[in-house]
Amino acid sequence: MRGWIATLALGIVSSAAAADGVWLEIEQNGVFGAGPPRRVEVAASGQRLRLRDADAQRTYYVDRAAREVLEVDTARREAARKPFAAYGELRADRARKRAAQLERIRTRREAADDDERAEIDARLRELGLRLDGRELITRGEGAPFPRPLTLGAVPQVVLCTPTTLRVNQAREPVAALQLAKGLELPVQPLDVYVELGMLPEPLERALSELEGTVLAGELLLDDGSLKKRVTFRVLEVRRGVDVGDLEPPAGLKRVERLGEAERPNAETRTCLHCEGPLGEERITLNGRPFCSRAHRHAWIKAQAKK
Repeated sequence: MRGWIATLALGIVSSAAAADGVWLEIEQNGVFGAGPPRRVEVAASGQRLRLRDADAQRTYYVDRAAREVLEVDTARREAARKPFAAYGELRADRARKRAAQLERIRTRREAADDDERAEIDARLRELGLRLDGRELITRGEGAPFPRPLTLGAVPQVVLCTPTTLRVNQAREPVAALQLAKGLELPVQPLDVYVELGMLPEPLERALSELEGTVLAGELLLDDGSLKKRVTFRVLEVRRGVDVGDLEPPAGLKRVERLGEAERPNAETRTCLHCEGPLGEERITLNGRPFCSRAHRHAWIKAQAKK
């Protein structure tokens, strides 16, 4: 899955030539998962990428040269700037939580009898956890199958290989992908997660080593306590096109963080989780209102489980 990262490194896409841009239309359950399926647009040229989630009223402007992202709330015209390192903190936070989790499991296992210890070990194998903290990625492939894809406004059929990535032979894969080995694109749906350093390093390496283009699948985003699955499928690809201005619009209000206040003209005034009235403190997730942070968390977990 060399995509955007390798292409930029080789200098194949010229930032001076807007007609050398790449545009993708993807059906995805939000940029970071936990939402309903919707259309997401990705445009890239040179060192810049724009990821637009119109339904969530969010646009992300990625500047690879500066190693930063400008997150924009298009409804409120507010923008928050984040360095890549801020997203990379998710990886460090996950590592800390996982280490604490394994320490608790070790303590419990040491105090357990033989039967309970056997149950703990079986559960660890099922979840792909090792008490030494190591994470080994194994790759599996299925039989190739034809998949429809629109390339340059022309409907075509490409051959995809089902590919799974598992951590320590876990029962559930951390990534279940449809890989078109004969198709190389300069930008792919999962590039941004790899580039921002959000994923565990073994998974990041495994994704980077994939040959071809990932056209659909699921990816697990795990912060150590909450798991969300990003589901996606590429609907259309356009190469060598003018993707327009990839710079953020002028006149945006700069804020520290997006999403803390209620959006204007919200369609609903009830909690998305319990359908009860909203409290005085408005809690939202990509514009969806909740009566409390607990109900927001519960809704995210329910969506991830689905």
